[in-house]
Amino acid sequence: MSVAFDEIRAALMNELEVYRAANDAEVAWPNTKFKPVKGASYLESQIFYGEPTQGVLGSNGVNKQVGVFQVLVWEPVGQGLGAVTRKADEIVTQFKRGTDLTKNSTRVTIKAAWAGGMIQMGDWVHIPVSITWFSYTSN
Repeated sequence: MSVAFDEIRAALMNELEVYRAANDAEVAWPNTKFKPVKGASYLESQIFYGEPTQGVLGSNGVNKQVGVFQVLVWEPVGQGLGAVTRKADEIVTQFKRGTDLTKNSTRVTIKAAWAGGMIQMGDWVHIPVSITWFSYTSN
């Protein structure tokens, strides 16, 4: 992966860190050890890169890189819909359409963000928040 991929990832995760710090939230970051505390909510993040397309004509033109940044909002079962739905809405607002994020010289633009349906898994429920993004990167 090029430097742009690392900068795209960092820009998206930095924005989630802004939310985490403002809301004292726990986050299970990718490829780190994390054990959820029973009875406490947390967030989990994942990034998916899509197929790049030609953004500008010519071999020296830029690529349009797209992808999905997904944040899972986890809550213990039995807390009702209020807390998990509110937190999912807050994540959608944090990554609202048109938001520009930067890391060094790489700019990432949020295309859309939305919350999916609630899913129960054992003692936990979660709502996936999908955030589509794009960035123009070197060929």
